Amino acid sequence: MRTPPRDQKMPRKKKPFRLADLPFIAQKMVLLMLEPSQVFELSLISFPIKQNVSIMKTLVAEKVVWQIPQLYRQFPNFSVKIAFKNCLYTIKPKELKNQTPLMIINNRKLVVNKMNNVIEIQCGKGVEETMRMFEQVVQHCTTVFKNVNFHLNSAIFILKNPVFELPKRFSSVKLVCQELSQDQIKYLFEDFPTDKLILEKTFVNVSNGPVNLDLKLPEIEIGSCDWLSFDSILKMKTKRLKINQITPRLKLKDLENFVKTWFTGGLNSLQNFSIKFYCRAQEKGRKTMFRDDFRENLKKAGMRVRTESNGSLIKLRRRDGIRVEISFYEYFKFNVIGK
Repeated sequence: MRTPPRDQKMPRKKKPFRLADLPFIAQKMVLLMLEPSQVFELSLISFPIKQNVSIMKTLVAEKVVWQIPQLYRQFPNFSVKIAFKNCLYTIKPKELKNQTPLMIINNRKLVVNKMNNVIEIQCGKGVEETMRMFEQVVQHCTTVFKNVNFHLNSAIFILKNPVFELPKRFSSVKLVCQELSQDQIKYLFEDFPTDKLILEKTFVNVSNGPVNLDLKLPEIEIGSCDWLSFDSILKMKTKRLKINQITPRLKLKDLENFVKTWFTGGLNSLQNFSIKFYCRAQEKGRKTMFRDDFRENLKKAGMRVRTESNGSLIKLRRRDGIRVEISFYEYFKFNVIGK
């Protein structure tokens, strides 16, 4: 074997380095070269990296969805789904055994199991321990991400938990299969910061008749509106409102008043309104008596009504030039189409 000359040094093997031990500038340069999903995973493993990522304010995800289904044997099986451009991460609690603690959230070592893009965190028994874990994961996401769209799908009303004050605003909130009080409804519609609110299969318990609310959320989708006064709809500042169930107390006169309110200069923020309305009780061929009466009543109110598609589409123009299209069959649909 040929030996190298004495003056020729043997190449040294490069030693691995810990990213967390690098100076901030060097660490930042390395993190900027990685995929966002890789940076997020490193922020879970290392508390110093988490701090630096939160200072950098460069980690971006397309959306973060918090899902809280109904209690199953007093154990809320929550999950947090984080959508990056190239992958989807899911974080959820699970009872794990004989795993190595790898994740540190808020200086607390956690037993985790990672398979592909699913991270399972060991969680203690009981609702309080599970919710505490959920709060820590939520706090981590709000700390490391910049300008992310937060979404919440929940079957438990926990919106007054302090953890939901961390995001300045939610992109959407969906509540499913819940029984809400009048105070909870008022908090949701008037005070909770979200761009879109969806109530699905949700019962509202009101004792003194329909509730008056200040509807100012940009987009609302609900089931029945029996609990909501129609005056609230006539005064709303909402851009899009959809009501998916038939409301027995809703009369044709209410819809006429809605159109008259818009025609006389109200509902200026409105872009779209639709409500399920049973209007096929007495038919005359393809036209219904409800729709015919509705159109004639608008004419009597001084509106110039144009009809298309065999009378199923009604067009109106307001004095300021803004136009609207109204379709009246199974749903009453009111679409503002501009000037």
